[in-house]
Amino acid sequence: MAYVVGLKNVQSTTSFEPGLKHTFALTQETCGAQKMCMFKSVIPPATRSRSHYHPSAEIFAYVLSGNCKILIRKPGSEDQEYEVGPGMFVYIPMGEIHTFHNVSKKEPLELIAAYSSPEGADIPKVEVE
Repeated sequence: MAYVVGLKNVQSTTSFEPGLKHTFALTQETCGAQKMCMFKSVIPPATRSRSHYHPSAEIFAYVLSGNCKILIRKPGSEDQEYEVGPGMFVYIPMGEIHTFHNVSKKEPLELIAAYSSPEGADIPKVEVE
């Protein structure tokens, strides 16, 4: 069965990553999704996510507003850094260590993203130094 949800009808959480706001709209719990979930993420100005990876999911993201640097760390190879802004798509393979850093001192970074796993805020996440 198809499912449509407005952002206003879904509760945001900061517990998925303290200091960042995530709104998991389409998940196994909310609509019965079996292979993916979709959410909106807001990263405040001059803030970054913790370095982490997802052992069981790929990430697809689309930048709505703001600018950020994404740092990708792969053991045994050089770090990669990408500058992304509105209208840009991002793909991060399963298991790659990543950090999103909002480079603006005034504007939040807003993303729409999807994991290739339906768990939403319960998706496995491993934080690294």
